[in-house]
Amino acid sequence: MLKKIGKVILEVTTYYHYELWEKGDRLVKSCEYIPKGMRSQIQKMNDEKALVEDILKVLRNRSKRKK
Repeated sequence: MLKKIGKVILEVTTYYHYELWEKGDRLVKSCEYIPKGMRSQIQKMNDEKALVEDILKVLRNRSKRKK
């Protein structure tokens, strides 16, 4: 939470939390930051039950596009 000139401004950040499992063992528990411009796309993919790997590909490709 940030305070600025007597007003409280909430800093909203969104993360995609995920776990990868294999044969009953959790291999990875982590999260990826979702940029504001991608939130609706990731939400739609999640609602459509897209594979975690597909969502992570989209999130990780955002940094390659900026270069």
